[in-house]
Amino acid sequence: IIKTVQAAPLVTVLPLGVIMAQRDMHPIIPKPTFPPKEISIISRKSGYKSPACLAFTALAAEWAAARRTGKAHTLGG
Repeated sequence: IIKTVQAAPLVTVLPLGVIMAQRDMHPIIPKPTFPPKEISIISRKSGYKSPACLAFTALAAEWAAARRTGKAHTLGG
């Protein structure tokens, strides 16, 4: 994931410890809204998903559904 993000104009969500171990990566605080561009969540179908991953996936799905229906949606609201 790190090599892919470094080689292309992409972003990813990683544990802070992983980011801090990289010299050319820096943590940022996300804004309360998602970017106006398309996002993808990639994971193994049967792989372990942390509670944070599950929460983010649910939030992203909720945001995408609201966007499809034209309803305004903000994080946590």
